[in-house]
This record gives sequence, structure tokens and C-alpha cells, in this order.
Amino acid sequence: MSPQQSPTGSAAVPEDVIGELLDSRRRCLLIDHLAREDGELVVEDLVAAISAAEEGCDPSSVDDRTRTEIRAELFQQDIPKLAATGVVEYDSMLDKLRLQSSEVASHAASALTEESDA
Repeated sequence: MSPQQSPTGSAAVPEDVIGELLDSRRRCLLIDHLAREDGELVVEDLVAAISAAEEGCDPSSVDDRTRTEIRAELFQQDIPKLAATGVVEYDSMLDKLRLQSSEVASHAASALTEESDA
């Protein structure tokens, strides 16, 4: 294993990049939810979970307009950054995201815990 490799074999993400990625609560939610779902999830399920977390309600209570807006923002802002840094992989054929960095997932969970404790 090279110094730039994580124990899982994926490229390690530098600490400053992790910090920048996790400046967004939505990216923290995305990464944390993927980690809780064994690292892989259909985007619509992820959108439902993030929408519910942001709205503070059950996923079935989130309206279609909100889900559509969040999905668009994920694809415009969050998924490209996470994919470019190797944190997630997007499969357009299946419309799934796959977590590639357990290290970043651990940081995301910590950031969300600190936020809820504040």
C-alpha cells in the first residue's frame, strides 16, 4: 500500500480536501447516509433521505418540488465534487451512488454529531 492509498485501496483524500467537502451539511448528510446504507444507494432514495433530514420530517412528507430542487442541486454542486475527489462513484445506468471512502464517511458522521451536539 502506497502512502497515498487508504486501507481499502482507494486513493486517500487529503485532510484539507476533506474539510472543504464537509463544509456543506448536505454533502455530510449524503456521505453519512450512504455509509449507513452499506455504501450504495439509488439516488432517489438518497434524495428522499436528505430532503427529510433538511426539512425535519418523514421522507414521505417531503413534497415533489422540494425533492426535485434537492436532486438538481445534488447533481449541480455536490455529486460532481464528491466524484471528482474519489469519495463517491456515480453509476448513471443504475442511477446509483457508491461510497468509495470510508475515511471521509467517518469524518462526515463526526461533523454531523458535532452539529447536533451544538
